[in-house]
Amino acid sequence: MNWFRIRQYLWYRKHAKGRHGLHSPMVYQFLDKGLRKRQTVSLPAYRSYSDKVYYPAGLIHRIIAHFQFKRILVSGCEDGKMEDYHPINQNTALIEGQMDYLYDWTKLLPEEWTEAYQHHAAALKGAQVVMLRDIHLSPAHLNAWNDLCSKKDVRLSIDLFEIGLLFFSEDFKERQHFVLKLPHNLQGRQIDHR
Repeated sequence: MNWFRIRQYLWYRKHAKGRHGLHSPMVYQFLDKGLRKRQTVSLPAYRSYSDKVYYPAGLIHRIIAHFQFKRILVSGCEDGKMEDYHPINQNTALIEGQMDYLYDWTKLLPEEWTEAYQHHAAALKGAQVVMLRDIHLSPAHLNAWNDLCSKKDVRLSIDLFEIGLLFFSEDFKERQHFVLKLPHNLQGRQIDHR
């Protein structure tokens, strides 16, 4: 049994906020329409250069469906290269709330997060998002997460216990950190490990 993770979960439950008390319209909309929405979310498949089709599931599905990323860049694939996924048959017109790129670092170990950040630092701006997995799994995971949240380019961070999201847009005038309470239908390990 991982006592660190249990303590972290108790901390998360104490600090996690629901829709009430959020002072960021973007975060409120993400929680309300992206995570709490009960209806089935339709999401086009993403095709990679290697012709794999990427169908996200669970919490990751909700994140991708809400932000409608133009590209998903997955680090830590089998051959060590980054996979680049593009939506299949998605309308080229900008969708409201659409983000440019999702840097999916869920396959990376915490000691690789800082290296990945340094490698991509020049590109991480505007409508770019970084997604990390198991940010509360161990002290190493939590320390790496906190280190990334403290980077000056990170304007907004969202802690979903299993998943952490980092945003870099200058539209966020002040740096903000949110711990969001997941709806009951998304709690537990519903992460697609691909």
